[in-house]
Amino acid sequence: MRIRSHAGAVLVFLAALLPLGEAWAQADSTGDAVAPAKAEAIRTFLGLTRVTDQVLVGLETALAVQAKDPTIPEGFMEKFSGKAKARVSELVDLMVPIFAKHMTLEEVQGFNAFFRTPLGARLVDVQLAVPTEMGKLGQRWGLKLAGEVLMEMSQ
Repeated sequence: MRIRSHAGAVLVFLAALLPLGEAWAQADSTGDAVAPAKAEAIRTFLGLTRVTDQVLVGLETALAVQAKDPTIPEGFMEKFSGKAKARVSELVDLMVPIFAKHMTLEEVQGFNAFFRTPLGARLVDVQLAVPTEMGKLGQRWGLKLAGEVLMEMSQ
């Protein structure tokens, strides 16, 4: 059966998403209801800071790497990506209790006021751009170090 032959590769892919699963489990296990005003403020915060954009960019990066794995079933990555984008609001719902646990309503409102300013919006733009550049830099740096280690080991 074709699905069974790809199960291992799909499990490896899903393991890469483990941090999201841990967030889901933590959100489900809190059991504490978040006050509606605080929940709405956190949703606003997540929108202003474009957290879901950051998650989706990270997901697309992970998918691009995993897509090179020949054991992943054809079409899986595209379907997974489409489903993730269509259901990103579920992820926001899972994030709300986590942020609620770590921030007061007043803190969230203060952050929201800041991120509504031009300076706050600029910070969000920078936070979205920097990780991509840092990832590329980290890859080059890691390759350089790996080359040095290999050279030292061969001597």
